Amino acid sequence: MRNADDVRTDGPELVWHGPPDAPTLLVLDPGGEAKHGLPATWRPLAEHLRIGWYRVPDVDAVERSLDGLGAVHLVTSGPASAAALALATRHPGQVLSITAVDPSDDVEELRRQLAEQRVVARTFVSNGDDPAARVGPPLPLGHPDVVGRLVETLLSVEPQHGEIADDWRRIRESVAGPMRRARGDGGV
Repeated sequence: MRNADDVRTDGPELVWHGPPDAPTLLVLDPGGEAKHGLPATWRPLAEHLRIGWYRVPDVDAVERSLDGLGAVHLVTSGPASAAALALATRHPGQVLSITAVDPSDDVEELRRQLAEQRVVARTFVSNGDDPAARVGPPLPLGHPDVVGRLVETLLSVEPQHGEIADDWRRIRESVAGPMRRARGDGGV
């Protein structure tokens, strides 16, 4: 098993994709994906979103990078969830939403605070028995189910950006066959 220091030296800590004038999405990825670019399931979203992918994020570094970014949406998972939600509570005017995948158990109070601050905070727990997940929680942020939940969250906050729903349809179509086969639902 690799430790966080190994992951950090195995590629850049932050990878940017997408148009600079598009809505900004910061991914705080404790799993260290996106060493050489975005996961394939995220690439269509980069046509309409500015995505900053932090591999094994240092929340203090992420917080410092918020200066000058304007409004942002956050995405994270597992062990980084509580720190990311706390970051959002400190920047309620700037952080518009946060999506947390398989968060740690200590996030309910933070979710309540964000609701009071009118920040959309959505968490979801993956199905640990899903053969398409191929790993235990937290579900990797590159997984199509994560992208789907993220798109739902983004559209609830910024419905004027319906083009990302089209991006999600393209992603879903591209992974439909492999997901069905992985789940044993047929397909060759």
